[in-house]
Amino acid sequence: MDDVEAIKRVVTKQEITEVLHRYCQAMDRIDNDLGYRVWHDDGTVDYVGTFQGTGREFVDWVLDQHRKMVRTFHQVTNVMIELDGDQAESECYAFACNRVGDRDFVMRGRYLDSFTRRDGEWRIQHRRFEADLMQVLPSTFDLPPL
Repeated sequence: MDDVEAIKRVVTKQEITEVLHRYCQAMDRIDNDLGYRVWHDDGTVDYVGTFQGTGREFVDWVLDQHRKMVRTFHQVTNVMIELDGDQAESECYAFACNRVGDRDFVMRGRYLDSFTRRDGEWRIQHRRFEADLMQVLPSTFDLPPL
């Protein structure tokens, strides 16, 4: 692989990583429009045992839930991406903490995403979320709602 090709691969992986970060922003800002920009219009979601549908349906459903919460916090780490032309597969660790009343619901799992690039823009074609750890913890201090 020559230097130009290597640079293109790094840029592409960064573009995909920014889609993952945009998802976290949309969840924490409770921003439906930002969330819609994560999936292609025909993109799908499978949160095993919790939700199956389109990306847009998922954004509407999950943000309706988040509006009832005091705070939300979403983060992705350990992002691994395999490129194949205008398609890519990624796996990353996902962490979310949602405060409801005086309890924090902490989730750790993995996003298994299939991406496609259309009209020069990367978005999720399909997401499968697999939960690894769940905890419910008492809040240690009060925070005002956002």
